[in-house]
Amino acid sequence: MYHLSFVETAEKKYHHYKIQNNKGTEMILFPEYGAAMMQLKLEGNSLVDNIQTAQDGRLSFLNSSCSAVLFPFANRIKDGHYSFNQKDYQLACNEVKLGHALHGLVNKAAFEMDGFKSDQNTAKISFVRTESNPPSGFPFPFTIKLSYILTNTGLRLSVTIQNIGKEAFPFSLGWHPYFYSSKLDDSSIEIKSRQKITNDKRMIPTGVVDSMFPNPLKLKDQTFDNTFLLEDTKVVYKTPDYQMQLDSFGDQQQQYIHFYIPSHRQSIAIEPMTAAADCFNNHIGVKLLAVGKSYTLDWQVELLD
Repeated sequence: MYHLSFVETAEKKYHHYKIQNNKGTEMILFPEYGAAMMQLKLEGNSLVDNIQTAQDGRLSFLNSSCSAVLFPFANRIKDGHYSFNQKDYQLACNEVKLGHALHGLVNKAAFEMDGFKSDQNTAKISFVRTESNPPSGFPFPFTIKLSYILTNTGLRLSVTIQNIGKEAFPFSLGWHPYFYSSKLDDSSIEIKSRQKITNDKRMIPTGVVDSMFPNPLKLKDQTFDNTFLLEDTKVVYKTPDYQMQLDSFGDQQQQYIHFYIPSHRQSIAIEPMTAAADCFNNHIGVKLLAVGKSYTLDWQVELLD
């Protein structure tokens, strides 16, 4: 049976929910920090290991955007500026180094817990955020709901977006998990891809080029910060400790995957996205959500034998 506990800390943003059973499966989520999953263990295997504890007991995160849900845009919007329906909009530019809007509007926002249930094999916890007064850079009201479904061998994250405003809006959706490896140089990635997105010096797309992805791609000496177009939504990640598959389910004409390896090399970000970076401007994969309509996309992580 899965058990749920709520832990309060010295800083409210680090309050968290812990779900665990007696078989080595555990998940920790931070509702005040985008309802992001900062720790995931499946059958004793650490897949996401992003929580750091100082000597005084205070918490911090190894990667600040770990497991963030990215909405209404994944990745970047150039200079935070875009036009929609003949109107210009300016988003806050929170990527100081490059001067762009980064990672959407909800990745560090507070969510409310919206239900928990469990049985011998499964635990499900949901969070919701309603943005009735969104910022001027994206003045389109919405509700976003995240549902995490945990089993001993996998995790499914279901995201539902609803347009509660009076006009349609553009969007893309992404997820930003960092998957741990005890030795990244002995790990590898497998995808089906023959195209990648090229970027300028400010990490804004300049086009799509043919590029055959080697399978498997060994991560030794790799320094990734690249987006690939997937022919199949499955991504296989193999480490010395475990092997897993990440898959996407939902209405998507094309799926994109972005890989990023941080300098500490304790993990790799494997980021499924429904669109390319700067999609509000280049329209690569951008979607439109009509008034009163909803959009749902699921991502699933599974251990492989």
